[in-house]
Amino acid sequence: MASWGAVINGPSGHAFYAALDRLISRRGAQAVALKIAVDQLVYTPPLTAGFFIFQSLAAGSTTRAAIELAINETWTTLQYNWCFWGVAHVITFAAIPLEHRVAWVALKNFAWSGFLSWRLSSLEQSSSDSVSDAHTSCMPPDQIDLLPAASNHHDAIRSGSW
Repeated sequence: MASWGAVINGPSGHAFYAALDRLISRRGAQAVALKIAVDQLVYTPPLTAGFFIFQSLAAGSTTRAAIELAINETWTTLQYNWCFWGVAHVITFAAIPLEHRVAWVALKNFAWSGFLSWRLSSLEQSSSDSVSDAHTSCMPPDQIDLLPAASNHHDAIRSGSW
């Protein structure tokens, strides 16, 4: 995961956000919405597919298997991504000065990387589950029924069901 951030995500994010600010220099709600749309619809889909390919190849998979994983998982992961990053980027583009955005996004990426690690781990543990089905909820669908059964979130996390 660290190599993904150091080799791909960090440098490409730095270049992308600097270019985005140059291309969309307006201020206000419309500019923020436009920046989020460009980020989420232009930059993020290939980055997400690239993540699955990179991680799969790093784990020793064949190129064909890595591409298949990306094809199967990118759409669902993008739906989770839009729930998380859509909100995070309102703050990114409305309140965080350009010179601090890479650090701000890196902080958010730490949380997002945790989710991606969980997702890859879930896929490895049970390829027969319906983890890759499309969902509209921001919570992983196979986890929704598990939380009420636990006495609290800490129990769910400790038991490995979160």
